[in-house]
Amino acid sequence: LHPDGPESSSYFPFPFQIAIPAVMIPHLTAVGLLEAAVTVFVLLLLFKSQHAITHLSKYTALTLMVILLMLLPSSLFAHDFWIEKMGSHFMVVYGHGSQRLEFDSSKLKMLKAFDLEGREMRVVSEKRAGGVLLKTEASPSLFFVAVDDGYWSKTIYGWRNLPKRKATRVVEAIRSYYYSKAILLWGDICQRPLSEAQLEIVPLENPIKMRPGEVLPVRVLYQGTPLSGVEVEAGDHEKVAVTDKEGIARVKLSKAHPVLSVKHKEPIRNDPDADFLATTSTLTFEVTK
Repeated sequence: LHPDGPESSSYFPFPFQIAIPAVMIPHLTAVGLLEAAVTVFVLLLLFKSQHAITHLSKYTALTLMVILLMLLPSSLFAHDFWIEKMGSHFMVVYGHGSQRLEFDSSKLKMLKAFDLEGREMRVVSEKRAGGVLLKTEASPSLFFVAVDDGYWSKTIYGWRNLPKRKATRVVEAIRSYYYSKAILLWGDICQRPLSEAQLEIVPLENPIKMRPGEVLPVRVLYQGTPLSGVEVEAGDHEKVAVTDKEGIARVKLSKAHPVLSVKHKEPIRNDPDADFLATTSTLTFEVTK
């Protein structure tokens, strides 16, 4: 730096009000986490090469790794279940963004379809590559699926689909459930909360008639009660709205095949295999192109 010159440096030729945030913000967020991870890794290598790994150094490194893992964004591990249109059919799929992963179809604990009058219809499921196909004799108004995704433990090595007592070096463990809806034809059933869904996104207007760029009001309910301060995500976990004190969020539609999702996490009691109950709800529909 040159104290007699302008407010800039010889290697970053911008004023301090630009240079300092530009340098500090990355190092206090993603770059800082990466540097911390590299530091821990190098320290472990040094301790190992010198044959001087004491109990203190082991636990110090372990503590640093746990803290780092807790600071990593949860979206790195975010995978969802939702109902997706495949040609003229609908499938329950699992994945993240454009990625589709295979899953155990026995996790599907409830499959329902409703007609325009709100009457329940018979649904037949068929395991296919990339998901589970849903079949009905006539076109339904709404599909609903409940998924029990079991126990997941967040360890220092990453997420494991194991209960807490069967995993090692656990940071936290969750019991995971998903509730997914797909609207095909707008009817009264689409606006009514479903008693089978613990967490639910209820559209307050007909989204099928909307075009990209229009705003869709939705209400988020948890066990039938409006949930405030919840982020509504769309597509590849992009935050698009937050619910108000009445559980209502206003979502600007951005593409023809949106997937809306919300998540809720709370401490769980009397379960030695999980610390939290994690619930996710997804809603899919088509809008006018």
